[in-house]
Amino acid sequence: MGLECLYWKIGVFHHRVHREHKRTEKIAMEQIINIHIEKLPEGVYLATSDDIQGLVAQGRTIWETLEIARDVARKLIEAQKERQIVPDLPLVAESFDYPLVLES
Repeated sequence: MGLECLYWKIGVFHHRVHREHKRTEKIAMEQIINIHIEKLPEGVYLATSDDIQGLVAQGRTIWETLEIARDVARKLIEAQKERQIVPDLPLVAESFDYPLVLES
């Protein structure tokens, strides 16, 4: 099997899963949203994203900021879907790198 065939099959699989998700609303799909976090002079953190218009979150810690950003992202995506706008976000791969932030 050549690479072209493999890529085609993967593309069809994702398309079928995506179509199935729209029909039954039972398949949970995890998507990736890139978040930019900046520490402000006031000591709080600000999260924004170029992937979802309007996503802005602020928190006292990075963890709190990410939790707020996750909630805001869910609400913005839900509002987009109500207007029949489906955001074009990549699905989470089987393996990926994720930075782990620890307090010292």
